Amino acid sequence: MRQTPLHRVMLATYYALVTPRNMQMPIWIGHPGGGKSESAKHIARALGVKPEHYDAWSTPQHEIEDYNGWKVPMNGRLVTTMDDRLLRLVEATRRGEPAFLLLDELGDLPQSKQAGALRFISERVQGADSFADVMMMGAMNPASTGTDSQEMRMAFANRGTFLHFPKFTPEQSAEYMLRGRQPEQYEFAKLDAARWEASDAPRAAAIYKHFILAMPDALYEDPESDQVRQRAPLVYCTPRSLTATVGFLATCLHFNDLAAFADLAVGTIGHERGMEFAAQAENLDLMDPEVFIADPDMLTPDPRRPDRTFAQLDAITAAACRPAVAKAERLARWNAGWKCIDRVLECDGDESLCLLSAQYLSRNKPNGALLQDVVATIQRIKPLLTAAGLDIRDNA
Repeated sequence: MRQTPLHRVMLATYYALVTPRNMQMPIWIGHPGGGKSESAKHIARALGVKPEHYDAWSTPQHEIEDYNGWKVPMNGRLVTTMDDRLLRLVEATRRGEPAFLLLDELGDLPQSKQAGALRFISERVQGADSFADVMMMGAMNPASTGTDSQEMRMAFANRGTFLHFPKFTPEQSAEYMLRGRQPEQYEFAKLDAARWEASDAPRAAAIYKHFILAMPDALYEDPESDQVRQRAPLVYCTPRSLTATVGFLATCLHFNDLAAFADLAVGTIGHERGMEFAAQAENLDLMDPEVFIADPDMLTPDPRRPDRTFAQLDAITAAACRPAVAKAERLARWNAGWKCIDRVLECDGDESLCLLSAQYLSRNKPNGALLQDVVATIQRIKPLLTAAGLDIRDNA
């Protein structure tokens, strides 16, 4: 299927919404009347949300209590209660049904309400009630077309992933009318959460490791610097926004869509760092680590790309030591990690590529694992381990 700009932004938004444990909110920036609200409804439908479990708030029109919770007297004291419209969505999620909230007109949200909305978005708690399972996204107009455009505070912007919602072309407008004024329908593949945890999250973590060690100044960007202040929107690198970006990378690896990852990374940590991160992911091109855990002999290092071998071992050892794996499988996976190190030593001979992976395995031994069972491998890399201060005997 031909991927239009609208299809591309819809896919990126869908990936953000289905990323496990993600609390970074996708926010569309697009001109008024361009179809943002209808397209948000389509994504909600694709996620299985019933019409009665979808809601849209015009954020400037809501009181600060809608974000912070309402104080009401109960049993002689004041307690915080949830807005009725939000409570309806929460009750749906408690029954195991998906629910969706669109926060619209975010660009017109007064700064006096942004602090409350910030907590609403980032903590997703009111009183004793959590609404973390309610899917949320935002929408806003460009500052030049807003009804009462407000400057978005930096802390507020750091919770968002900003995606530019494209304008309709004349052809798309004509097709829209011919469809009876119905938005174009897109299909979205389902995310396999188990495979995401087993294969995609370790790959993403390994890629991030190489990105951040090559560019350590990306961990914290000064939001007051001229470089950041000139950005629109004001997205910048923090541990929080980078964590969200790594989650998005895992999801885009899951769906084999690194083009969407570039959009998500740019919208979360800025154009420069986002494109660098996306380029790193494409350059390393890591394979599913589960393939090598199942059969270490499948691992064939490329002597021309030691960086890829190094990153692939990182992904393999992270996957091999996943705590979520059934206890009965942990020892076999741990041993498979060591066999992958053996394979690299046999094929490549460069012990330095294996040091950190060996240390990681030694520090994450499952019950019943003995370093003496892999002593031949340890002895081979022991001189370099000792020289680097990584003698894993201390971690036995």
